[in-house]
Amino acid sequence: MPPCPGVRIEVPPGAGQLCLPAFAHGGGSHVTGPRALLRGVGRNGQGKQIVKSVTLFRKILPVIGFAFLLNSGRGQDSLAVGSKQADDSGNFRFSGRLSTRYRGQWNRDDRDHDLLQYLNFDLRNLFTRKLSLHGFLRGGEDLDDTDPIFDWTNYDVQDRVYDLYLEVEGLIPKSSFRVGRQYYDGLEGVQFDGVRFMRDETRWLGWQVFGGRYVTFYDKDLRHDTEVTGAQVTARPFRTTSLSAEYLRLMDFPAGDDDYLNFSLRQQLKSLNFFTQYSVLNGEAKDFSARVYWLAGSGWTISARYFRLLHTLEELSNEFDPYYPLFGPYMQFHQYDFDVTKFFGEHFSVSAGYGGRQLSHESEESIANREFNRYFTSVSLSDLFATGLGLSATFDRWVTSDDNETYSFGGEINYRLKKKLDASLGTYYSKYKYDVDTITERIDVRTYYAALKYYFNPKLYMSLRGEREDDDSPESPYGKVEVRMTYNF
Repeated sequence: MPPCPGVRIEVPPGAGQLCLPAFAHGGGSHVTGPRALLRGVGRNGQGKQIVKSVTLFRKILPVIGFAFLLNSGRGQDSLAVGSKQADDSGNFRFSGRLSTRYRGQWNRDDRDHDLLQYLNFDLRNLFTRKLSLHGFLRGGEDLDDTDPIFDWTNYDVQDRVYDLYLEVEGLIPKSSFRVGRQYYDGLEGVQFDGVRFMRDETRWLGWQVFGGRYVTFYDKDLRHDTEVTGAQVTARPFRTTSLSAEYLRLMDFPAGDDDYLNFSLRQQLKSLNFFTQYSVLNGEAKDFSARVYWLAGSGWTISARYFRLLHTLEELSNEFDPYYPLFGPYMQFHQYDFDVTKFFGEHFSVSAGYGGRQLSHESEESIANREFNRYFTSVSLSDLFATGLGLSATFDRWVTSDDNETYSFGGEINYRLKKKLDASLGTYYSKYKYDVDTITERIDVRTYYAALKYYFNPKLYMSLRGEREDDDSPESPYGKVEVRMTYNF
């Protein structure tokens, strides 16, 4: 996927991301308050929220117990999530991450409360060292039993299986075979139920092929009728040079088949990294991007990015499609980003940069595609006044297509106490934020946030984050609270 230096819409895991036309320093979601947790406890004492919380806990309790049982007495020996290491003894291994989240969101008119449970796991050395099982699952409950605008799809808190596949490694040297639900994370990411064969890169070449049923959680029409096939080839003619080509085909999509073709080049030098990518959609040029990062020496770093959308995106079978009914076509544009950073020792740095978007001559501005120019400078301090204390501030100047100028300020204070506590407090400004719930555009949005993370031990931590957003809309202010407990086993 191309870089997304514009506004990102905050969506549930697995939905990908939508790159929108203006810079923002955070997600644009809005949603519910703590008081609503008690709203389900009525005069008759029937607490629907409490009942649903207990129901969800009963779902996950066996998993928690199983994880503790398998890992009891192992101390720090458990494998990290996603680790590719194997137990040399060939013993059965169970590792992963369990995360429970409460999410509350509200504005002046609506509220929503959800409880979500995420489980990532790896079961290795099943019967043989070559066989393993991997999964990423979610359980959810809507605590307030309402249907506010915040649940932008009615699948938002449903139980989901993001990944669940068996993997056999080494049947053929330096290869692996997967069967089940899995995600292909190429330039055009896709989730599918099927099979995948991967040949690890030798000194010169690596490749993979895959196919199956396309999986989406946001479009009923695509759930059972769309097939996906694809392949990727990566060549390394030199140790620091990588060339890649990938093909993806989605068949029997209601609007017609879609064919994606991507080419990319990655070059790494001692102090310079370069990446470029070109993609084709249904035989027509889709987009082009290039990125450069340079460690220039003497504390200087320079980065530049360019992205051009060459093809108007409408109803597609992948990536952009969930948002097309909300925002309409995504018109062609050019986007530029450039920034320079100077480090003065270990504790102080200064950055400055520019970002801008210009629509192509045949394109017109719309809710999801605007022209803008942004100029910014920022300063950062770390461990200067106290160990673990960091300060940062950003100043922005926005110029939009109607010659409207806006000046803004953002900043953050963060503190880390050894390896036990992380805390941050800050604010940022967004020229545009896009509300996928009400299909509206919010302008000149000021966000305030506070976050706290506490580590009970290296495997268990709890985090809390709260946000408030103010703008000129009748529904303002918007609020969001998320409490998360995570256990790595």
